[in-house]
Amino acid sequence: MSVAATPAVRAPEAVLSSRAVFEYLLLGDLRLLLEEPIGPETNRWLLATLDMILASRPRPSHTTIASALMRSPWEDESERFSQERSTLYEKLQRLRDRIAHRAPYALLANEIRCDLTDLMDR
Repeated sequence: MSVAATPAVRAPEAVLSSRAVFEYLLLGDLRLLLEEPIGPETNRWLLATLDMILASRPRPSHTTIASALMRSPWEDESERFSQERSTLYEKLQRLRDRIAHRAPYALLANEIRCDLTDLMDR
């Protein structure tokens, strides 16, 4: 008698964890790419990496006024981190658009590289 294998069901925490690891790896790759000299090949890799990061970014959650009023102090820290992350993703989208439209992007790329260094070295 054979038992059919059932697909593993992942808990939401495991999915979030694997998503966070994937995001961290892509951001690390992006940081390395931003250290490369600007050129057509680097631009192609940057676009591909940015597309993956932006496509897999977490969607913002909506908070109600009541839940915002009942936050604990550690949630304020989480909110600050969430705002930093949102700002980073806005910069990543601008960088992607500049590269795609062949507009100058060196200053923005350097700013993002510094942001990523700060974020990943915490």
